[in-house]
Amino acid sequence: MTELNEKIISDCIENNYSSFQETFYKIKAEILVDIYKKFTKDLDAANIMLFFNKEFHKSILNQKVYDLDYNISYNNYWKNIKILDQQKIKIVDISKNTGLPKETVRRKVNLLVQKKILHRVNAKFYWKPGNKLIKNYNELADKQVKNVSQLINLLSHFLEKPISTDKIKTEINKHYSFYWFHYLSSFLKWCKNWQLKTNDLELVLIFLQCGKNTFANFKKIKIEKLSDLVTNKIISKYNYLEAGISSTSISTVTGIPRSSCIRKLKKLVKLKILKQNLKTKKFYFDVSDMDENLITNKKTRQTNLNDFSFFYLTSLKPFFK
Repeated sequence: MTELNEKIISDCIENNYSSFQETFYKIKAEILVDIYKKFTKDLDAANIMLFFNKEFHKSILNQKVYDLDYNISYNNYWKNIKILDQQKIKIVDISKNTGLPKETVRRKVNLLVQKKILHRVNAKFYWKPGNKLIKNYNELADKQVKNVSQLINLLSHFLEKPISTDKIKTEINKHYSFYWFHYLSSFLKWCKNWQLKTNDLELVLIFLQCGKNTFANFKKIKIEKLSDLVTNKIISKYNYLEAGISSTSISTVTGIPRSSCIRKLKKLVKLKILKQNLKTKKFYFDVSDMDENLITNKKTRQTNLNDFSFFYLTSLKPFFK
């Protein structure tokens, strides 16, 4: 059997693109929505919070340099927060890693300090959520590990070697900081790409809701391959009525005020990322424009796949020995 590699995973994703993207978009949307609703009410602050979480996982992994048996499990996560001396991070470094302007970072970091998610030491900051936030974090982490496990389970089916979601979840929780450092690294690169292209992460979240619906419908009618999705001859007869979603529905799911949703949906239409059905007033992602789209063109798709492929490979390899 050929050894599993990133090219094999990439080909599997392209051959099962609709099913994969439906789940991929769902997971990305949920992590942003959950942080937005439970912690920050602000997606830029949520992005910064994820960056600090990633950096803390790196601090935990660094302990393995001195002790190969160091406990990096999910169960030991809060103990690590209490005992480890974390690296303190400057505003300029947060800006560089997230793509957010320095003044925006300054405002959002102050918000996170007020909410006792971050702590300040002179002009530097570090991750240390207060006790009142632990329950929310645990609920978020448990849900995200489950969601990511389902995505890896889906990939294992594409590869014709099914692995149960429970087995994957157990593996991730056992080596939590290892897997979550790589997952958040990929996720933050993805967010930064969006930030640099649109300068508005709320546009990302709104697009994800529309994109998820579109791919769910293609999955339903068994149009799966990426090559078929970008072939206008096949897609031109597709009716997007079922894939449409209203501004009210998006507002309800995301927590973004409806007036903001309407404004940002119009911007996405203007950018030719989404379209609106003038009869139903609902919005949808038209895949026939995928290669011309600022966000889903071929170069961007490949960048996104490259950003996540190492994580997918790392998560699957323990089961492919």
